[in-house]
Amino acid sequence: MGACENKKNTQSAYDEKADIDKLYSLIHQQEIDWNKGDIDSYMKGYWQSDKMQYIVKKHVRKGYDLVLANYKRHYHSKELMGKLSFDKLEYQALDDAHTIYQVTGLWKVEAQDTSDGNFSLIFKKIDNDFKIIIDHTF
Repeated sequence: MGACENKKNTQSAYDEKADIDKLYSLIHQQEIDWNKGDIDSYMKGYWQSDKMQYIVKKHVRKGYDLVLANYKRHYHSKELMGKLSFDKLEYQALDDAHTIYQVTGLWKVEAQDTSDGNFSLIFKKIDNDFKIIIDHTF
């Protein structure tokens, strides 16, 4: 029984590292896509659902299409989008099955005016890919 228990624990740790690598890659790809001025590719990290939530200080937007339209309305040029960077990323599994993770960190956009803040992203594994289901940016 002890040997099986150790094998199970080793497998869980490996799976979590693989998941964190996937999450890091997704976030890093979003950074690349934003900096290329490609909002459509940036949004591939989000869950394409009316239930997806984007929460900021003044409001909650619900739905992938609404969030995409809002990004395109406010950032209709590469110059307005500026240069996005993420820092101090931390990952935490929120369930034992490792299908839901929270990623927190700092964001910064350098454009005509530099803005920055914190974020908390909730990712869910959907069809073996992680997607942002809740984006809380402040």
